[in-house]
Amino acid sequence: MIPALPERLKELTGLPNSEAVQYGMWLTFVFALFQFFCMPIVGGLSDRFGQRPILLLSQGYIRPHSLI
Repeated sequence: MIPALPERLKELTGLPNSEAVQYGMWLTFVFALFQFFCMPIVGGLSDRFGQRPILLLSQGYIRPHSLI
């Protein structure tokens, strides 16, 4: 994802390379930040309801949105 992100941003937005790299950096930072704060919540849900239902629920949510 990271090596291809600036190229995709340039392709989709028409930004110059330096701006596409900056936007890619911020997108990666925000993704990592959300992972940092959400993973303890997902871990607690996994402990309470089991790993399989949480994984199936998250995959059921992600798959349709990946098609968009």
